Amino acid sequence: MAELHIWANFGNDVTRVIQALRLQDKTLPAKFRKALRDTAEHSIRKVRAEALDLPAHGTEHTGVRRRLARGVALRMARDGSYARIITQMPADEGGLPRGFDNPTGGWWHPVHGHADRMVNQLPGSPDGWFREPIADDEVIYRNAFMDVLEDAAEMIAAAG
Repeated sequence: MAELHIWANFGNDVTRVIQALRLQDKTLPAKFRKALRDTAEHSIRKVRAEALDLPAHGTEHTGVRRRLARGVALRMARDGSYARIITQMPADEGGLPRGFDNPTGGWWHPVHGHADRMVNQLPGSPDGWFREPIADDEVIYRNAFMDVLEDAAEMIAAAG
C-alpha cells in the first residue's frame, strides 16, 4: 500500500521537559500520549471530512473520496514520543492522496467508464485536503501539550 506521512516532531526542548518531568510524575507520559492521541483524532476527523467534501462531477462515482477518508489513520510510537497521521490506499491508487492534496495542478486521468476521454482532476481546496488542514491544527497541539505541562506544574507546586 502507498502511504503519505505527516510527522509531528516536537523538538528537543519538549523532549527534555518530558524526560525531566517523568521523574516527578510517573503518569505524565500517559497524559502526553492521551493529549497527542485526542488532538490527532480531531485532525483525523477533519481531514476525513475534507476528503469526503472533495468535489465530484458526473453521475457515476467510484468511491475514491470514501476510500481516501477511510484510509486516514493514526500511528503512534509505543512510548508516545511521536505520532504520524497517514493515509493508505491500494497500491494501484497510491498517487491519489498526494494528487488530491496538490493545490497547484492536480493530475490527468481517464473519465470513469470512458477510458478514451482524459480530464484534469483539480483538488477541491486551494489548501489541499490533507497537509494544510493538519498543519492548521498546530496551535491545538501546542495548547494540548501546554495544558498537560501546566497541570504538572500545578501538581508539583502543590506538592512543594
